[in-house]
Amino acid sequence: TDNQASFPETDLLEKDDADVTHTTGAKTLDVVYNARIRASNSVGPSPWSNVHGEVSQLLLLYPSAPQTLTVAYTSGASGTVTSLLSWVKPTETGMDNAERALTAYNFLVTPAATNNAQGTACAVTIADVTEAPLTLQKSVDFVKGCTYALKVRAQNTVGYGDYAQESYVALGVPGAPTGLTLALSGETLVVSWTRPADTGTGDSTYVLTNYELEVTDNQASFPETDLLEKDDADVTHTTGAKTLDVVYNARIRA
Repeated sequence: TDNQASFPETDLLEKDDADVTHTTGAKTLDVVYNARIRASNSVGPSPWSNVHGEVSQLLLLYPSAPQTLTVAYTSGASGTVTSLLSWVKPTETGMDNAERALTAYNFLVTPAATNNAQGTACAVTIADVTEAPLTLQKSVDFVKGCTYALKVRAQNTVGYGDYAQESYVALGVPGAPTGLTLALSGETLVVSWTRPADTGTGDSTYVLTNYELEVTDNQASFPETDLLEKDDADVTHTTGAKTLDVVYNARIRA
């Protein structure tokens, strides 16, 4: 019965008396059911068994996959990229139209290749980890230039749900341009530099999006920044007209 005070119907199970299991017809999810049973022989029926409640554990569901898994760079040093995994709590936590508490999240990080382009091993710090704190973020260290498959799934008292998945290239910020020079051309300055040796993946293969150039007339600060949205192989820039007989300083970043 569906948690009522009485048992309105009785199912007669005509089966081998050694068969002590029975599967009911479809039941409504998110409902607590009670059950009792008795046996019969040629003389008559036995007393009823104890009433067993909360048979609803048979109707529990695994949680659905976490939503909107994203990865964002936070810092990097010495060939390592630290990024933050973020996601949204599963829409279903264990019952249809009901809340069942999640108990943990499981993280699985798998490198797509053994080494990156520089021959560095694509190590992982959380190959397969389950954590009980139910935060919706996880900081992970990656090897720069490696590609990883990232998976996150939720756990409840029944078990694990489906994975949310994302592919991620461990990309860091580029190194600094080198060889910066200034040359006077009429009343303008021609600024030249060398493209960074590391454009984000540990080598120069990743495409840069822009350069930022600052030029000042020998002041302690750089008051303005010019955003140079150009082909990253174009490593020269001509400024507007400058005042003659003035010392100018410049700096650039990618």
